Amino acid sequence: TNHLLFIDDLKLLAENEDNLKAMKEETKEFFSAVGLEMNREKSATNCTGCQEDAVLLEGPQGYKYLGITEDSSSAIKRETFEKVKAEIISRVDRLCMTKLNGVNMFRAINEHAISVINYHIGLLKLEPADYESLDLEIRQVLIKHHIHLQPACKERLYLPRKELGRGLVSIEHRSESMLLNMYNSLCGSRNSSLRRAAILKVEEETKSHLSQILGYLKTKYGLESIITQKMLLESQKGKLYNEIKMRTNHGKLFKARDHELVSIKGSST
Repeated sequence: TNHLLFIDDLKLLAENEDNLKAMKEETKEFFSAVGLEMNREKSATNCTGCQEDAVLLEGPQGYKYLGITEDSSSAIKRETFEKVKAEIISRVDRLCMTKLNGVNMFRAINEHAISVINYHIGLLKLEPADYESLDLEIRQVLIKHHIHLQPACKERLYLPRKELGRGLVSIEHRSESMLLNMYNSLCGSRNSSLRRAAILKVEEETKSHLSQILGYLKTKYGLESIITQKMLLESQKGKLYNEIKMRTNHGKLFKARDHELVSIKGSST
């Protein structure tokens, strides 16, 4: 029987070069004891004293750690988002060339293409404009394949199918929901976890979008009290409906939405 063990993405962090070299030697001793080998060509370091066992990063060189490309100072490189965006657009394009019907088409796009961004939300330093631009590029692919028409109502794309929408996930809305949940989680455990407290401190010092998500959502949707996920979802849909109502032709479909004798769910397919 063969017993195989692979250790991937092991990262050593130290206060100074001497400590890092000592940690590296201890790691090598452990590897030797259990029969593991270190692959120098796939390892990287920003410490000159460790370049015998890893490639020294210089200048604009990057290194992939847990799927994220970082530079020599461990800062995440912008090219990571560009690669993620390209992958999402490529998947949407391939799905649009299939013969799936409307329901299955948007379900496949949500699950197979848009889900790629989930891992990177909150990890990459992105702004609202980045998420909006990605939504726009996805719509352009849908227009190219005649799944969505240029004059059609774009807001209706993001409404649930049971509310006369088409059920496409908005990356902008998904990011707001995930960032709110992440921020609440970090705040809720900052007193019991030093690691989470440190993460939150760094985010607040850099004034990242994550650290300012509460103020952003309150300003965007006119919210004042504590924001829950349910409240955010209703606000997002409410904003879509308001945009639709402002349009003469598109608003006619939803004109009777609040009428007591009309069932939007029953009228949806």
